[in-house]
Amino acid sequence: MTSELTTYTQRRAAIAAILESRVRVSEMADTTGGNTNPLEYDNGLHCSWGDPELGTIWISVSVKALADVAEAVARHREHVGEYALRGEDTYDPSTAREEPSDRDGEYIFVFGYVDSVRVVVGSCEVNIGTSVIDVALADLVQPALEIGRTVGCSPYEDDYVPPEIPEKWRSWTWGSPPFPPMQR
Repeated sequence: MTSELTTYTQRRAAIAAILESRVRVSEMADTTGGNTNPLEYDNGLHCSWGDPELGTIWISVSVKALADVAEAVARHREHVGEYALRGEDTYDPSTAREEPSDRDGEYIFVFGYVDSVRVVVGSCEVNIGTSVIDVALADLVQPALEIGRTVGCSPYEDDYVPPEIPEKWRSWTWGSPPFPPMQR
């Protein structure tokens, strides 16, 4: 399918369609901003959706090509070990875990401590991060795998034109959100 997805907007639409089965991104605002590859990864891609009122990000997806798959998998396994082992004998899989995959060349990592799912599919890594929204990380594993399998991380044309940022997103600060104070 990646050969059919030659532009950023096509890939973003495919990612949104994949996520829609678990997260209603169609009801969210585009919060990607102006940079579709902010960390400048080879064939990297980033997109996000969020609160239409505040512009805060609720779900983000990044895709990148891996130069060294074994190194990336080893790094993720090291992170699982660092965060999932509590003390000498205590293992807490809710903080970080590797899940088995039924396909060769695919690796699944769930990092509860940062609310993200990272999968490696061939030489492509997909990271789905969440905040605020009520979705179990386990429910994002299959969409992440599907993004890696279908969208992939081959070269593409960056044709993205960010939407106009609403004034209400610009006018609030952390100390004074634009919504009315809670009533007691």
